[in-house]
Amino acid sequence: MLIKTLNESFPEPKFLLIAYSGGLDSHVLLHALAHCNIKHQLRAVHIHHGLSPNANAWAAHAENICNELHIPLTIHKLDLNIQKGDSIEARARDARYQYFAEILQQDEILCTAHHQDDQLETVLLQLLRGAGPKGLAAMAELQNDHARPLLHISHDLILKYAEDNHLEWITDESNANIKFDRNFLRHEVIPLIKQRFPAAAQTVSRSANHCAVAQQVIEQLMGDLPKTLSRKKLAELDENMQTQVLRTWLAQKNIPMPSSEQLKSIQKMLTLDNDVKAIVTWHKHSARLYRDHLYAEENEKFIPEKPNVDIRFHTKGDGLSVKKLFQENNIPPWQRESTPLIYLNDELIGLIKIPL
Repeated sequence: MLIKTLNESFPEPKFLLIAYSGGLDSHVLLHALAHCNIKHQLRAVHIHHGLSPNANAWAAHAENICNELHIPLTIHKLDLNIQKGDSIEARARDARYQYFAEILQQDEILCTAHHQDDQLETVLLQLLRGAGPKGLAAMAELQNDHARPLLHISHDLILKYAEDNHLEWITDESNANIKFDRNFLRHEVIPLIKQRFPAAAQTVSRSANHCAVAQQVIEQLMGDLPKTLSRKKLAELDENMQTQVLRTWLAQKNIPMPSSEQLKSIQKMLTLDNDVKAIVTWHKHSARLYRDHLYAEENEKFIPEKPNVDIRFHTKGDGLSVKKLFQENNIPPWQRESTPLIYLNDELIGLIKIPL
């Protein structure tokens, strides 16, 4: 099944860069790709984090395995420079992907060994962080030049493949440290969830896919202006899809959900003439239509307080910002005292040039 999945993921020969830690998941990915029916051009990269006393042994293991499989390997040692208060997990991940981006060649695809259980962990983390639909979409199977071909494969199937093929892999002792959020979920929380809901990884993965589809639809419906939807594109959808898109869009903007009747009123707005001033209000928020754009914001953002704009003139001691503004606008010294300066809420924002 695993080989079949990889053949379906890459039906034609590709240039693939495999992120190979030497652990179970990446070892299975490396081995399975090397034995695919389709002969891809493979190379691997092993990241030496320098965080474990076993890191050198892991690098040697990676080298031995790649030699056995006749796959070229690059070993790269990171200099993480961890500062007080830094998340070691986050710094290591960011540094890894920065290096992957640096060495990825044209027409090459980065392959990582994220699987279905990883997706479950990611969705739970995003939920606990209060993420919206974009965050809950979690990891994509293919995003730009990054592929996760095992994303719909369970950990159990990966382990079975490894055992059937007599693979040997390394175990990172930090994966058992539950001070890391992901490890806490993996070892303490998810086993309990799976006891009650055995299919949790599959069903949550399906939910993540629904969120990803909804996010893609929203991105396609975005207006020309930031944080708006295109009235014309939205009006082309059926009513059920309109409702789903509106709900997802509003949730993404952290706007309280209107009632069903108010949502229907927003949908009716889509059929109005572009120049008609239309508004639907709920709580402290409004949806408004102007030309081809649908807006939704807090009411006070639609009608902001009038700014305090002042015109002042240069005096001694005004500071470097005024001097710099004069220099940038080529105002000669003898004109500076008579050049009007524009302040918005006591902040210098510009000047008015007086014709000679």
